[in-house]
Amino acid sequence: MDHKTIVSEIAPCGLDCSRCVFFATGTVRNHADGLAAALEGFENMARLFASSNPALANYDKFLETLAFFRSGECKGCRNGSSCYDGCEAKNCIPTKGIDFCFECGSFPCDKNRYHPPLAEKWKNNNQTMKEKGIEHFYNEQKLKPRY
Repeated sequence: MDHKTIVSEIAPCGLDCSRCVFFATGTVRNHADGLAAALEGFENMARLFASSNPALANYDKFLETLAFFRSGECKGCRNGSSCYDGCEAKNCIPTKGIDFCFECGSFPCDKNRYHPPLAEKWKNNNQTMKEKGIEHFYNEQKLKPRY
C-alpha cells in the first residue's frame, strides 16, 4: 500500500479511521449505504412477514440504526474533523511536519488526554509502526476487528 493511502486512512495516533463508524468515506458508511440501497422499499415486506419472522417486527428500529451508520461525516483529524477532544496529535502533527506520533522525538508524550485504554492503544500502535514499519502496521490492522 502506498504511503499516501496509509496516511489518509490511519490517524496520527494509529487508529484506523477508514473503518470507524463516524468516518465519511469509510467502510461502515459505504456498506450501510449499499445495504440501504439493496433494501429500498422493503418496509412493506417487513410488515407483511413480521408475524412469521420476529426479527422483522422491529424493522423500523433497524432502519434507524442503519441511518446512523449512514450518517458518518468525520473527515479525519488530518482534515479538521475530530471525534475525540482529548487528542492533541491532530494539532501537534502538522506543526512538526510528521505523519505519526512515533516520528516525534518526544514520543510518547503527555499532551494527549486519552482515557487509559485508548492511551495504551495509542502507545502500542505507534510503537508497532516504529518497530515494524507503517505498511506492516497498516496491513496488520486490516486483519483485526476495528472495535
